[in-house]
Amino acid sequence: MAGRTVADQLVAQLVDAGVRRIYGIVGDSLNPVVDAVRRTGGAARRGIDWMHVRHEEAAAFAAAADAQITGELAVCAGSCGPGNLHLINGLYDAHRSGAPVLAIASHIPSTQIGTGYFQETHPDRLFVECSTYTELIGAAAQAPRVVHSAMSHALAGPGVAVAILPGDIAALPAAGVTPRDPADIVVEPTEIVPDAVVEPTEAVESTVEGTFELDDTLAQGLRATDNVRPLHERATRKETQHHTDPMQQHETGYEGGYDGRAV
Repeated sequence: MAGRTVADQLVAQLVDAGVRRIYGIVGDSLNPVVDAVRRTGGAARRGIDWMHVRHEEAAAFAAAADAQITGELAVCAGSCGPGNLHLINGLYDAHRSGAPVLAIASHIPSTQIGTGYFQETHPDRLFVECSTYTELIGAAAQAPRVVHSAMSHALAGPGVAVAILPGDIAALPAAGVTPRDPADIVVEPTEIVPDAVVEPTEAVESTVEGTFELDDTLAQGLRATDNVRPLHERATRKETQHHTDPMQQHETGYEGGYDGRAV
């Protein structure tokens, strides 16, 4: 499409992922995204409907309910500053409930971040505790990958993912390659044939027993004075050592022996 923007690209990714509604309030830095939603023609034309609410908190709760009822990815959006801050109560609820929700948090102009700009907040920090993924989009070419990662995390959690998009970047020409639709990615465990792992297992057991014998011989040779335990057991070797062996030094807390002495 001629003149395709980052916002158009983002909305197209949502359409491809099966999203049919975005809950939010129109305004300010979010305008490029809202206009891109308008150009899709709505859900009746296989696009996305903009579901207007009276408060962004209601948008987040609505998206959470949508996700829990349908089992599919739901989306809410808020403008910069107080707009996306109002999403936080609903996002906490969604995240604790395991609802796959993507929040689009628009942001102040990218060149003004860190200058104390009007309504500036730090959404990249604010949403960390109520999400599985929170990332700031800092360039047009980065946008499709961040949006894809956000959707993938929300669906895989399941839980909340937040894509932070400055208004000026949303209006830039689209760039970068759009990854595959996360809904098409299926993770399945590899089938294990029991007979095929018997021989390697026996080999490992033989190696471990050999380790015991070698360590015991070494420990006996090193033992010289009172209560010295030459074999110090680290967390990475616990599975290969005898926990009742009197020649072993076990870790408790810092690096201490079984009697709590620091070593």
